[in-house]
Formats: sequence, C-alpha cells, structure tokens
Amino acid sequence: MSAVIIGESLVDVTCRADGTVSETPGGGPFNIAVGVSRLAVSTSLLTSIGTDARGHMLVERLRGDGVNGILHGVPETSVARAQVDSNGIASYEFDIDGSFELTPEMQRALDSADAVHTGSIAAHYGAGAATVLEAFTTRRGKSLATYDPNCRPSITPDAQIACRQAESFVAASDMVKASDEDMEWLYPGVPIAEVARRWLMLGANLVVVTRGADGLWGITSGGVEVAVSASSTQLVDTIGAGDSAMAALIVGAIQHGAVGERARMVLSSLTADDLRRMLDEAALAAAITCSRAGANPPTAAELGLQLD
Repeated sequence: MSAVIIGESLVDVTCRADGTVSETPGGGPFNIAVGVSRLAVSTSLLTSIGTDARGHMLVERLRGDGVNGILHGVPETSVARAQVDSNGIASYEFDIDGSFELTPEMQRALDSADAVHTGSIAAHYGAGAATVLEAFTTRRGKSLATYDPNCRPSITPDAQIACRQAESFVAASDMVKASDEDMEWLYPGVPIAEVARRWLMLGANLVVVTRGADGLWGITSGGVEVAVSASSTQLVDTIGAGDSAMAALIVGAIQHGAVGERARMVLSSLTADDLRRMLDEAALAAAITCSRAGANPPTAAELGLQLD
C-alpha cells in the first residue's frame, strides 16, 4: 500500500516558557507524512522545500524516516514560530512561501497512490492552493482521499473564505479530520455534530473531530457514531498531536481496506467496533506525541499495530 501526502514543509522555531529556543522539522503535511511512514506504510510527500540549510534539515528528516520527498524547490524554507506556554500549549506565527507546482514526478506518484491526503496551509494559502485542490480532486474515487483543514487564522483570517475552501476539499474527500477549534472558527455558533453532518452531506463518508482533553468523536455516512476518551499522558507540548492522530486515522482506514475505489464503501460500512478501534489508535498516537517535545509521531510498535 502507498500513501501520498500533499502540502507544506517548514521549520518549527519553538520558544518555550523557560527561554529555550529550538528548530525542528514541521508543517502539518510533513508531520503526517512522517507519521504514516513510521506506521509502516510506503509514503511520498509532494511539497515545496527551500534550497537553504533549513531545507537540507527537512530533507534529511524525510530520508531518515523513509519518506520519499518529491520536491518543488523554493529559495527559502517556510518557518513556523511556536510559542509554548507553561502548560505546554503552543500558539503559532508563520513566514510561509505559498507556491506549489505539480511536477511530472509528483503526478506519477499521485496516479499510483492507494491513499492521498492534504490540508493545512497548502490547501488554503497562496497561489499553490488551487493547484493542490485540483490535484486532490482528481483522486476521488481512485484513491482513499483524506483531508484535515488544520485552520491557521493568522494566515487566512477570513473565516468565510476559508470555509468555502474547506468545503471544496470536503466534497472531494472520503475521510475528514478536524479539531473542534477548526469547526468553531469555520462555523461560529454551529454545534460540531451539525457541522459533521453537513460535511457528510457534501460527500465525506467519515468525519472525525478531535476535542483535546475530551477525546475524539466520529460519525460515518452509514450512521455509525462513536466517541472515545483521550489517552492519558504526561504533557510536554501539543505540537504535532493532531497530525499524529491524522496519520493514525489514515493507516487505520488502510488497515480496514478503505483504499482505491473501495474507500467510500468501506468507510460508510464501518461498524461501531471498527470506528472505535480507529479512534482509540488516533487518540493514543496524539497522546504519545504530546508526551515528547515537538512533532515526533509514534511508530507502529508504539501503537501496537500489526501491519502486513
């Protein structure tokens, strides 16, 4: 099985409450690509990476985790500045290059992918967003198509525009994962269950909502609805937790056979036990990531996954 992730790669410059500063690889799609690869699925990342020293660090991380990085080179690597408070909660500011070009090598990877994922900044910001949407939309019905809006109001401050963009991706998706904060920003005052059902009506077959310490909740187009508790953890910071949950959900869907042309049917037919297992694994993946500094997703062994 193979997964292709489309989206941004950047460097997290993390400033902690004790005054320490560190630079580590990051970006939602980048983290998800690493997370899926660590869960023993062959993974390619279609992304823009700078030709500078920070870009070299990103490429080395991809190689180290077995991700096939298929790159559109740009002059400078994008940067996310994360301020982590004394409770381990991160807030972000960004210096982003929003360009993205689909190269012939990228297209070949897409054409052979069993699963395709996108979301975050690349799907909503800059000239590259339209290219990402076009590439993603072509895979519906051919690959498992998954999406995580991972909203960044500091970059895309107009919630109405962001909502229209998100709905375009939802309509082309089989599975969507979003945080409750994403939903509340995109649809002010609308209950998250109502948003989830709206997304199912748009075309998604599974919608999962991460709710921080309250755990995860999911609903399928077949009417199955499950909530699970968050896994307990010793919190270091929240950087990359949602990305690790997304990676685990992608791999969980693949394990259940939701790949290629069968993706929609399989997701709509998930039983409550199937969905609970997927959500529990995603919750554990997030908790493990929260227990260590930065975006550092778990391996298959850490999740106890038995993969072919």
